[in-house]
Amino acid sequence: DSLFFVDAGGFASYNPSGGANVGLGWRGYLEDFDRIVGLAGWYDFDAGHRREYHQFALSFESLGRYFDLRANGYIPFD
Repeated sequence: DSLFFVDAGGFASYNPSGGANVGLGWRGYLEDFDRIVGLAGWYDFDAGHRREYHQFALSFESLGRYFDLRANGYIPFD
């Protein structure tokens, strides 16, 4: 009824640099509500611009038959 996941990726840009991201999360089915809910956290890095940037991101999702809700928050640093 639930799962944990890891997602990682990388990319190249037009200059010799690039970036990457990695995320950890959980999704589960709530039978009493007939909904799937999920929570995840992400780290993003991008060096494909003038300056590098780093950020954390948090996400929440609630998916149902007739209505979906998704929310994301971003915390840039450095």
